[in-house]
Amino acid sequence: EIEKDEKKEKPLEIFFPTEEESRGTVSIAWRGPMSDQRSTWINLSLLWTYLTDSAASPLQKAFVECDDPLCAGVYPAHEVFTVGYHQLWFTEVETERMEEVAPKLFDVLLD
Repeated sequence: EIEKDEKKEKPLEIFFPTEEESRGTVSIAWRGPMSDQRSTWINLSLLWTYLTDSAASPLQKAFVECDDPLCAGVYPAHEVFTVGYHQLWFTEVETERMEEVAPKLFDVLLD
């Protein structure tokens, strides 16, 4: 049984200077499996492709191809180190709507 961690992590916000201040990029990342778990990495890569690869993909439909788009694109990334990481990039998010991205992502993934 997994015990719930009562400590809430505050998202890290890093601001970069840009000419366009009304839009930005939201990146959500988490640790991946150990580097020697090749089949898990392959499975996760296939899952991210399914979730993001086309206009019919669940995350593209929820964030981009909808009546009220939250961003212009959703793109996965990952790196494999001893312990790798997975990351999603949400591009061209209006700055006043950036805080909507993470809750909506988890709603879509849990649905």
